[in-house]
Amino acid sequence: MSRRLFSFWQRFPETGLHLQYSPGGVEFSDGQTDMMLAWGDGDWPGLTSEALLRFPTSPVISPSLIAEGGHPTEPANLLRLPLLHWKDQVDWLEWFDAHGVETGDHLPGVIIDDSSVLLRAVLSGQGVSLGLLPLIEAELQSGQLIRPFAKDFAPSRSYHLVYPSDAIKQPQLRAFRDWILQEAGRDNR
Repeated sequence: MSRRLFSFWQRFPETGLHLQYSPGGVEFSDGQTDMMLAWGDGDWPGLTSEALLRFPTSPVISPSLIAEGGHPTEPANLLRLPLLHWKDQVDWLEWFDAHGVETGDHLPGVIIDDSSVLLRAVLSGQGVSLGLLPLIEAELQSGQLIRPFAKDFAPSRSYHLVYPSDAIKQPQLRAFRDWILQEAGRDNR
């Protein structure tokens, strides 16, 4: 989405945006945050949440880890590899459940809050992760990452635009909301 921000600035040059990474979740108490892009189920009490992007996912692994641990031939084989989790274990738990693999609602592995750090860990062979497919196309096409299974998986969570309900009264915030919904391919009316 950050590549598309230039088109917003061209349409609304008087509007300033401050992009900030916040691994701590959805929080508006700092007095400086008006809207957030957040990964989740859309349920943030007291806030308005609009779904933006739902990405297909798939386990992804580096060729070096496959060379070391062998190519997984069935979903349960992934439990023998180091699992890397983005933010929490929810997406992996859903993936294993959808593939009939019993996990006992808890998985081993490392939880990483920063998606860039997670991607670097997978690329360097430190573990297997669920990749958001549209965001890792280049790594898949170049062979830096391998999908051990061809079937896509749609997690229950997605990216949302989240904001206090009264924020939309501000013309600049409404313009940003309308623009980002349009960019996400949704009808914003």
